[in-house]
Amino acid sequence: MAQNSEVTFIRLDHDMDRPIYRIFPLWAFEDMLRVRRLMLVPPSFFDDPFEDLPCKIMMQGPNHKQKPLSDYLNAAFCQCWSFESESDSLLRAYSRVTLDKLHRRNTEPGREGVQIRTTPRKLANALEPWIKNGSPGQFYFGRVEYVTHDEASAKIGAVLGKIGPYSMGSGENRAQALLLKRKAFSHEDEARLIWVYREPRDASKPLTVNLEPNSFIDEVRFDPRLESFERIERQERARALEYTGNFSDSLLYQKALFQTQLPWNWEEWEDGEQTNQSSGDAIERE
Repeated sequence: MAQNSEVTFIRLDHDMDRPIYRIFPLWAFEDMLRVRRLMLVPPSFFDDPFEDLPCKIMMQGPNHKQKPLSDYLNAAFCQCWSFESESDSLLRAYSRVTLDKLHRRNTEPGREGVQIRTTPRKLANALEPWIKNGSPGQFYFGRVEYVTHDEASAKIGAVLGKIGPYSMGSGENRAQALLLKRKAFSHEDEARLIWVYREPRDASKPLTVNLEPNSFIDEVRFDPRLESFERIERQERARALEYTGNFSDSLLYQKALFQTQLPWNWEEWEDGEQTNQSSGDAIERE
């Protein structure tokens, strides 16, 4: 585990300067540039019902009395990043592009995504001004561990039995539990930014973190399924919102013709020479 002055890193010791990626909704990306803020959401916003497993644990002591562990959990907020630079699965999950047959424009811009590239170190450094402003909590940035449901339950149960509910629901223990995901999601290769409050707080709404986007964004890539004219429009809009970094294009869906070098000329086939030779070779092999 590594740590700078403001952020604790978990399982990222050798990946501090390795690129990480996140697909933002287009409107959220533009909002980040316009307002200069990053939005983290409570785990309850995630679709996976097994996120934040401690929130779903009912504790029972020797006297058979029960109490939910959720009563002891400090408010936490997350943002998901990935080490996967180019993934059809992630792109289709987080970006929707349906081109109009006549005008070739995306008919679903509200569900369109844009990929951002940075590194854990750069993002952590960009967070420091907001943290130093006096927010009562701690940032954790960790690599997700993919386990089975039974393994996750066993891990949390073992730690809970040793340290009790108050420690389980605060600080790094709270963050570690939020870094467990089922193996069905391992293709995401996720790293997660987590903020844990040190005191009770409302966790029903997203957390706003003010920061300068240009201080951590290395590269922006718009959905490669867009036509080139629309990608250029997106880039111009980002520049108008004072984005100063680089843009890149993906070849993931680029149509291509493959040139193959062969040992004969077309005329030989048209004259029947290669056809006869191929037939002879096939007979000999038999």
